[in-house]
Amino acid sequence: NFLHLNPNYSFQDYNKYKYSKKDSLSLPFFDDFFTSRIYPDSSKWLNNQVYINNGFGKYPPTYNVATFDALASDGFPYNNTINKDYSSAGDSLISQPINLVNNPVSMPYTLADSIMLSFYYQPNGNGYHLNSQDSLFVYFKAKNGLWFKVWGVAGQANSEDFKHVILPITDVNYLHGNFQFMFTTYTRQVANANHWNIDYVLLDEDRKKNEDFYYDYAIQSVPASLLKNYASMPYNHFTVNQASQMEDKVYFRISSVYNEGLNIETTARDSFNGIEIYYKNETAANNLLPFSSKERFLDIYTIPSLPGTSPLVINRSVSIKEGGTLENENKVNDKLLSSQVFDDYYAYDDGTAERGFGFDQNINPTNIEGQIAYGFDVTK
Repeated sequence: NFLHLNPNYSFQDYNKYKYSKKDSLSLPFFDDFFTSRIYPDSSKWLNNQVYINNGFGKYPPTYNVATFDALASDGFPYNNTINKDYSSAGDSLISQPINLVNNPVSMPYTLADSIMLSFYYQPNGNGYHLNSQDSLFVYFKAKNGLWFKVWGVAGQANSEDFKHVILPITDVNYLHGNFQFMFTTYTRQVANANHWNIDYVLLDEDRKKNEDFYYDYAIQSVPASLLKNYASMPYNHFTVNQASQMEDKVYFRISSVYNEGLNIETTARDSFNGIEIYYKNETAANNLLPFSSKERFLDIYTIPSLPGTSPLVINRSVSIKEGGTLENENKVNDKLLSSQVFDDYYAYDDGTAERGFGFDQNINPTNIEGQIAYGFDVTK
């Protein structure tokens, strides 16, 4: 968990303490977590136990997923224990109250309005494997205040592609002014493991149960580092031999949840201190197949001299648009900002720990404390 790994990091108050019950929301309810960082959006979600990230999901519908594990929001294990033979509730994600009494023009909702909840889920992803003792559930909150399970799935050892689920509301007891839905897990207490990923959550009316596509395409991943061996390194080390440190291929991924092929135009810009140092526009080409994703490659370029003191930051942006006539329902996920940082350290990764390893002193037969060395090939 980010907070546990970075105990001195300080969030602004509105990011850390804004989770509380608010006035009921109106339909549609939608979140693909694209604009969230670490915690879910508190205007849509009541709690903050899940981890919003782009590292745990394998080829998600859009950039960022909500990852469930067995760590509480403070980064410590639930029940303050790590025991693979003990199972209990893990992370949950609870929506803010939603008005299912009247629509925006004050007409009462009925079951004939075909209100449905849909989402994508993935077991494991890039995280640690589940087994059949681990489960993911969806609950609906009835007008009497009680929660009822409406869907569930058991864990499995192997990761799979994201699966689409759509759940119709078929009981009038859910048509009330403070309706809520909840994703929750029951899991072995093994801390940062037993991962589930959720993405592209939609609750809306006038839906069809057999209609599993959306008029949407999106950016799926952040552009890869410009550096071949590191995510970041000191700038004066980089300039010793820039050519040997630059990545051979730099790419990002795009995705589609539409049921027809698309031709996607991509635009990439890199700038330093407001001055553009790289630009590429690729016209609509390289057909993106239905319900698929693919890489889009960017040019390798020579980084000009960067004046100033560390950290030196290259601001990067990528954006996409469809070359035809598709009316994209969600344009927010069509542009992504990132950065290439040169600072006073070397780093191999992006800071999200999808896996871990260590030494268990309780079973070490020689009772010798373990040590781990982290090595870097420095250039000077």
